[in-house]
Amino acid sequence: MKTKNIIQIATLMSMLTFSGLAQQSKETVTELSKKAQKGYFYGLETGEDLKLLYKIPGDKNKNEISYEQYQFDKNLTFKGAQPTSENKTGNADYTLTCISATVGGGNSFNVLSMKLSLSKSVWERKWDFERQKYIWGKRLSSEVVKPKNGNDKYKGFAAYENDSTGELMVVASYDSDKKDVDNQFVILYVSTDLDVKETQVPLTGKYSLVYTGQLENGNVFIVLAPKKGATDIKKYMYVEYSNKGALLYKTEFASPSANMIVMDAAEASGSLYLIGMSTKGKGAYNEVFTDYAPINNPSYTDAANFQQFKYEKQAYAGEAAFFHLVKIEKGKVAFINSTPVEQFKALVKTPPSQKKSTPYKGKRLSIQQFYITPSGDYLVAGQLKNKKISQNSVTYLYQDIICLHFDSKGQLLAQYAVEKINNDSKSEMFQTRQHFYPSKDGKSVYWELLEVKGSKGYESFLDAYNNNPTFHANFFPRIAKISTNPTSLSNFTVLGKGDFLIYKNHSAVFDEKENSKIYFGHDEGWKKLWLGKYVFE
Repeated sequence: MKTKNIIQIATLMSMLTFSGLAQQSKETVTELSKKAQKGYFYGLETGEDLKLLYKIPGDKNKNEISYEQYQFDKNLTFKGAQPTSENKTGNADYTLTCISATVGGGNSFNVLSMKLSLSKSVWERKWDFERQKYIWGKRLSSEVVKPKNGNDKYKGFAAYENDSTGELMVVASYDSDKKDVDNQFVILYVSTDLDVKETQVPLTGKYSLVYTGQLENGNVFIVLAPKKGATDIKKYMYVEYSNKGALLYKTEFASPSANMIVMDAAEASGSLYLIGMSTKGKGAYNEVFTDYAPINNPSYTDAANFQQFKYEKQAYAGEAAFFHLVKIEKGKVAFINSTPVEQFKALVKTPPSQKKSTPYKGKRLSIQQFYITPSGDYLVAGQLKNKKISQNSVTYLYQDIICLHFDSKGQLLAQYAVEKINNDSKSEMFQTRQHFYPSKDGKSVYWELLEVKGSKGYESFLDAYNNNPTFHANFFPRIAKISTNPTSLSNFTVLGKGDFLIYKNHSAVFDEKENSKIYFGHDEGWKKLWLGKYVFE
């Protein structure tokens, strides 16, 4: 057996060569041996059959890695288990130098933002002979560093690290000496030798940061809103920069509201989509939301100043009057569509077996998946997101599951409202994972929910070894069919019935030819191997 034939994936999908069509869903359970129960699920081989590999104890002082292989055919028929092995390989240890930034205290607040601080750390990367992979070793050094040509004037909002090159992109600002500008927003490109290239965001007047994010190609985009006193407080600005800090696009656009807050963003088919909301009021962005921007901050490390949460409470507690969908293509706004929140109630659809429906009422929505159907419709799937704030901790809560269905121009067609199976506090700490798969004829879409079953215990072997119990998420699949014309939602098929949970890092394989997916997991006692198959007809 060659190492390259083993698929060790941290993503959710791989490829199988299965063919033929069976019943739409099927499941099987197999008892694991005592050795496999003491080991862990390692990976899989694909081909005519599916072979699941369990790393088993007993090879600590050998030059071979020992496995137990469980083999199934395409119809999930168990064909037996047998021992197998491969030769261990060795690789040299090395050190890795990382440059990082501490910015913004987790969110964007001009009055509370921390000064931009750069750090350089050197880490050991050690080859683990037994597990046959690199692991993090000791941190050999860590120091706060200053750029060669920078100063301490910058206030940082978000920083994006390039894992392959070590370079850094930072969205920042500094106090302007111009009378009509309070904050001068800039993009900083920081090289590995600490040279800083500053590119100013070309603004005239006073602006608030609404949102910033990084695209799949490494470009960084920023959305800004004029502050109170501007000639036109609805004239928002979109700017985009390359991963080297060069200005690519600058676009002014008429926002449907002077206080449109961007709660999330998604990319699909080369376009960027902004998910926005606004109040009934006509006040400027900074009047309604002060200096708050609900941005993801990859370089956030610690938040000692909890005063910032008073602004976030305002954004979480309020209910929006309008929902906005903005499509941006190559830096230009392709369309903006607005839906009054009060219209959602009339368009709610549920599975036939579900007795009640919960219309979306304008609360904070965390987007899990943005999908374009074969007919060109948009499916925006997520959960209501709330925040529990105590004196020394912050916990996000993920609640109602929501899917919004828009046509190709952004007009709302339906809201699909689904009740969760698990509503306990342990499960609400984690997001339900959501995906879509088209039917073979392209006239409908299957909606996959990997619903959470939260628990307290040891999330990994290392946690158990260090006696470090935590709350962690387990998942099981639920699948329903969305018909696009006319719109409707079927009942959900629950695979595993919630009694079997998918493996976290190796959870499923997808067969494009059959348009099916096979999930694999375990019981709560980790003594049984479970496989479930679903065909997206």
